[in-house]
Amino acid sequence: IPIIASLINSSSSSSTTELSRASLSQASQPMQEFFGNVEMIKKHIHTIASAATKINAINQSFSIATTSDAEQSLTKQSTSTVGDASKKAQIAKQMLQRLREDNERLKTSKDTKQSELRIRENLTNTLTRKFVDVMKEYQNAQQQFKQDIKKKVTRQIQIVKPDATTEDVDQIISSGGGSGEVFKKAILQVKYV
Repeated sequence: IPIIASLINSSSSSSTTELSRASLSQASQPMQEFFGNVEMIKKHIHTIASAATKINAINQSFSIATTSDAEQSLTKQSTSTVGDASKKAQIAKQMLQRLREDNERLKTSKDTKQSELRIRENLTNTLTRKFVDVMKEYQNAQQQFKQDIKKKVTRQIQIVKPDATTEDVDQIISSGGGSGEVFKKAILQVKYV
């Protein structure tokens, strides 16, 4: 039981960590491997949660960015963050699936201790719930970022081209030109008298 508490609690103190290491060294080899996988999944979940926080921070910076260079830099940061977090999410998902499959396999094994099976199932279920919650938060942060970019670009485009349609805005956003390109074109099209 102390092993479970220390593994689930991600803000464990050093004395709890020492206790979990001592308890872990007494666990069977399959349980040691299981706990190692749990730790790896927790690290991936933490990375995804950090990515959601970083995307929210990038979104805040993007909303107040005044130059297209700053906007492009923030978009690159966002793309990099999303790419890294997506890889970690895929790995964590696969690892959780393997843990569930191992648990099912161990249910049919006669050599499996019931206490170890309950520990495995409880930790796997807890990690799965935590993973799902963090992924929802991460996806919400991504969606909010995309919506805010579209709103900002739409406002900027409508300054230059008040009759711009939603399709025009979508085309400009998908082409990667952004509002900076629209402003450049508008300035170049101004005829001097």
